[in-house]
Amino acid sequence: MLEEPAAPPADGPALPGSAPPLAAGATWRFLGTVVRIAVSFLSVPILTRLLGMSQWGVLALCQAAVAPLALLDAGFGAASVRYVAQSVGAGERRGAVQVVHTTLMVNLAMGLAGAAALAGLAGWLASSVFAIPAERAAAAATAFRLIGLAWLVGMTQGAWVSTVAAHQRYDVLLRIGTISTALTAAAQVIAAVVTRDLRWVVAGQVVVATAVALIYRRVADRLLPGAGGPPRFDRAAFGRSARFGGWQVTATVGGMLAGWADRYVLGILSSPAVVGAYAVAHAVYIQLYGTFGELGEVLFPAVSHREGQADLVSARRLTLLAGWTLTSVFGACAAVVAAVGGDFLHLWISPDVARAATGTLRVLCAAGVVGIAAVAPFQYVLGVGEPRWNAVCAPLLGLTVLTMSLVLVPRLGLPGVGYGLLAGMILRWGFVALIWRAHFSAEASLPKFAVQVWAPAAAALLVMSGLVLGHDAIGRDPTWPWLVAEGAGATVVAAAAQLAMGELLPGGPARRRDVIASFRPVLLAALRRRGHA
Repeated sequence: MLEEPAAPPADGPALPGSAPPLAAGATWRFLGTVVRIAVSFLSVPILTRLLGMSQWGVLALCQAAVAPLALLDAGFGAASVRYVAQSVGAGERRGAVQVVHTTLMVNLAMGLAGAAALAGLAGWLASSVFAIPAERAAAAATAFRLIGLAWLVGMTQGAWVSTVAAHQRYDVLLRIGTISTALTAAAQVIAAVVTRDLRWVVAGQVVVATAVALIYRRVADRLLPGAGGPPRFDRAAFGRSARFGGWQVTATVGGMLAGWADRYVLGILSSPAVVGAYAVAHAVYIQLYGTFGELGEVLFPAVSHREGQADLVSARRLTLLAGWTLTSVFGACAAVVAAVGGDFLHLWISPDVARAATGTLRVLCAAGVVGIAAVAPFQYVLGVGEPRWNAVCAPLLGLTVLTMSLVLVPRLGLPGVGYGLLAGMILRWGFVALIWRAHFSAEASLPKFAVQVWAPAAAALLVMSGLVLGHDAIGRDPTWPWLVAEGAGATVVAAAAQLAMGELLPGGPARRRDVIASFRPVLLAALRRRGHA
C-alpha cells in the first residue's frame, strides 16, 4: 500500500525487474474502488425498484450459488501473481510466460467443469435448497445457469488479470475495471428497464464479462509478450503452482464459508425479501471493506517482487507501515459508516430496509475494523510463498462464522450474521501473533508490532462506539442535507481521533513522516502530468 521512504530515483528508464512505487499502486486501487462505489450508488436503488426486493434477493442468491465454484480455482490465480511477480523481479520473463500459460489451461478446464456442474444443479438449488417461492423457481434456475457462464468467463480471464497484477500495473486495472463496472451496471439497468426480468439482467453481465476478458488478454500480452498467445502446458510451472495452490484451496474453503455463510444461512432460514434487505446493508459494508482490503492486496506482489530482489527486510518494514496506515484510515471510515449508515439506507433505499438492517450494518463495521488489522501480515506471508498460514486460519474463521450465524440468527435475526463475522475476525488476531513470532520478531518486539497492527483497530472501535451513541442520542429524522452535515462532522471527529492516537503512541511522528514521504512521489508525478497536459 505504501512505499518506504527512499531517495527519489534519477530520471531515466526503469531498471530491469523494477516495479512501480507501492503508494502509486494503492492510489490507483483506491480510485478504482471509488468508481465502483459510485456506480453501485446509482445502480442498486434502480435495480431494487425495477426488479423488486424478491428478485433482488434472488440475484444475491445467484452470487451465493456460484461462490463454491471458487474451489475449482485450485489456487492457481494467486500462485500466478506470486510467481510471475517473482520472475519479473528476477528478470526471468520466459518463466513468467510459462506460469501464465499453465494457469490459463488449468483455469479453462476448471471453469468448464464448474459451469457444467452449476447448470446441472440449478433446478435443485432453486426449488429445494433456497426458500424461493415456487412461482420464481424456474426463473431462478435459469439465472443460476447464466451466472455459471459468467463465472466461466471470469476463470478464463484470471490468468491475464494475474499477469497485470503481478506487474503492479494498477493504473491499467483501474481503467479496465472502470470500463467493466460501468458497462455491467449499464447492461443490468437496461435489461431491468426493458424486461423487469432477473434472467436478462444476468445475461447482460455475461456479455460484458466476455468483452472485458478479451481486453485483459490483449493487455497481458503487451505487458508480458507471449502471455496472450496459444497456451503451452509446462509441467514444472504446474507443479510449483499446484503446491502453492493446494494451500490456497484450503484457504478458499474457509473464505467461502466466511464470505457466504451469511447468505446461505439467511437463504435457508428466511425469505428472499429478508436476504434482499441484508444484501443492501452488506453492499454498503463490502464496498467499504473491499476498498481497503484491495489496497492491502497490493502488498502481495510487492513482497514477492522484493523477494526476487533478495530484499525482505524492506518488505517487512513496508508491511508494518502499510498495515498501520490501512487500519487507521479504514477505522475512521468504518466509524462514520456505523454512525450514519442507517440514515443512508433510509434515504437510499427505504425506511423499512433501514429499520431492518441498521444494527447489522453497525456490527459488520465493527467486524471489518477487527479484520482489516490482519490484512497486511497475511499479505506478507502470502507474498513470501507461505500460503499455509491462510490455509489453516481461513477454514477456522469460516467455521466460526457459519456456526455462530446458525446459532445467533434464529435468536437475533439479521444482526446474528454480523456477530458471527465478528467472532471469526477476532480469531484471526491469534494467527497474526503467530506470524509476528515467525517473521517479524527479530526486527520488531511484540509491543512495537502491536502498536502498528492492533492499536489503530482498538482506537477505531472506541471512536465508533462514541459516534454511534452520539448519533442515536440526537435522534433526528434523516434528510440528505443533514446526512451530509452529520457525516462530515463525524469524519472530522474520527480522523482527528485516529491522528491523535497515532501521534501519542510510540513512534508516531516518525510514522507520520514516513507516510507523507511515501506519497510524495505520487503527488509529484501527478503534478508533472498535469503540467505537461
